[in-house]
Amino acid sequence: MYYSTIFIFILGLSYCSVKFNINRNTKTIFYILSILSLFITAGFRYETGGDWTSYTQIFEMIDPVDIVISGDSANFSSIPVEFGYKFLNSICKYICDNVQFLFFIVAGIITTFLCVSIPKYSPLPILSVLIYYGILFFSLDMIVIRQAIAVSIVFYSYRYIQSREKYKYLLCILFAILFHISALFLIPAYWICHKHYSSRKLTIAFLIFLLIYFLRIQWMTGTIQFALRIITGSDIFGKLTNYTTNGTFAVQRGFSLGMIIN
Repeated sequence: MYYSTIFIFILGLSYCSVKFNINRNTKTIFYILSILSLFITAGFRYETGGDWTSYTQIFEMIDPVDIVISGDSANFSSIPVEFGYKFLNSICKYICDNVQFLFFIVAGIITTFLCVSIPKYSPLPILSVLIYYGILFFSLDMIVIRQAIAVSIVFYSYRYIQSREKYKYLLCILFAILFHISALFLIPAYWICHKHYSSRKLTIAFLIFLLIYFLRIQWMTGTIQFALRIITGSDIFGKLTNYTTNGTFAVQRGFSLGMIIN
């Protein structure tokens, strides 16, 4: 019921901002309210979300940042998650030894990046928030929060592709990698997006990907494993290999409305 209410609330704000002749300041307030609704939902959740238990266990294992900096932490380096996320846990634990505080801070980071990014890319920001809530919010903000932080940073960094500021873009990607190693696959995006492609090449590429999708050709496993074996440690390599090969994490989909929406 709560999640439906939030959806209706954002939908109402989006409708009013488009349908009625309201001034720019009011639209900004509506937009901030829509973003705040996401922040409140993710930041104040309790025992909610698919990875709640695992992230709570990581937080309980992490030592506060003063112990980590002094070199007296016994298990900081052995926890198999990216350094940035571990360090964020360590800082939060130093301030408040309660995992709720961590989820509050993570929600704040994600929604802040979204808040400053969406209006730059979208002519209808509140509608974009509604789409994000309907498609991505529950899988990112409520489950895979490390990935969500990385995604929000990468989303913010697209402005530097548009403005052709290569080093700022790469700096953002490196920052995202600190929270999830998969962000490194976005490094080539700067050059890919600036290259012109003919309609013929785009059509051929699209047909090839459709062929891979419908015939379920497993071509990515070997490529990903080869790349990760070179650039990551054994713990992260093993985890990501498991995610990309274990059938438990796979959801088979045919041609459906869900595929079209995504």
